[in-house]
Amino acid sequence: MTNQGGDENIISLGDSLSIVHGKHTYKTGFQFQNRRVFQIADNNANGSFTFSDCAAPTYAAGYTPLFPGDPANVVTTGTCPLSQKYTANSFSTAVLHNRFMNYDCGFCTSSCNGNYGTTHGHYRDNTYGAFLSDVWQVGRGVTINAGVRWEYN
Repeated sequence: MTNQGGDENIISLGDSLSIVHGKHTYKTGFQFQNRRVFQIADNNANGSFTFSDCAAPTYAAGYTPLFPGDPANVVTTGTCPLSQKYTANSFSTAVLHNRFMNYDCGFCTSSCNGNYGTTHGHYRDNTYGAFLSDVWQVGRGVTINAGVRWEYN
């Protein structure tokens, strides 16, 4: 299991052969690996949305708004755009949206994000290796080790 929520399969095949002939020990071998990773890395695939209470705008000193959400003489707009901040209860009154009203209308107030496309991955990789070596007992206390290894990733 990978740390991204997927599966990893490794198929290995290898063998080696040793032949002792006099003062020489010859070794040869190979290895093959096939690695498959099926990765599921859904990083917030459905997105995240925040619905907060709207704060009223503040107006310039001495200015009285003509209607709720009046865009004239606004110093700060509050936490929501003026167009999505109010719901009218009657002809003369309006109610500032709370988080539930914003959710009901689909007004995301502060952080709205989502991802696009699939986050599933299917990766394959093959590695190959082979070696030849000779261990030669030259004399008492003297050994020569020689070899070569090839790898392909």
